[in-house]
Amino acid sequence: MITIVVNILMGLFSPAKFGLREYLGYDITKFKDRIRFLEMCNNRDGEAGGIIALYFDGATCTFSELPPATDKVGLQRWYDKIEREQHTNISMFIVKLKERFYDRITHKKK
Repeated sequence: MITIVVNILMGLFSPAKFGLREYLGYDITKFKDRIRFLEMCNNRDGEAGGIIALYFDGATCTFSELPPATDKVGLQRWYDKIEREQHTNISMFIVKLKERFYDRITHKKK
């Protein structure tokens, strides 16, 4: 039997993967798969059991701490940021689609 001892054990949870609409006061329907919850499961050097909400940007694999669920103004800023990102991504897709369509009509090759 092998025993592994760790001083710190953390867990990362994605409520969107489980189809949750709300988790710990956060509206998962707005964040979709862009939110993670980091929990300090075990900490032999200090406190354990704390959970923080993180914004997850999968394209760059970066995390940013989100405001508490009670901070409606702070969360609205994040909702607006997500909305702008989605709009920008859709706009860029349309531009690329138009370029490809134009290239086919004019028989240009890339």
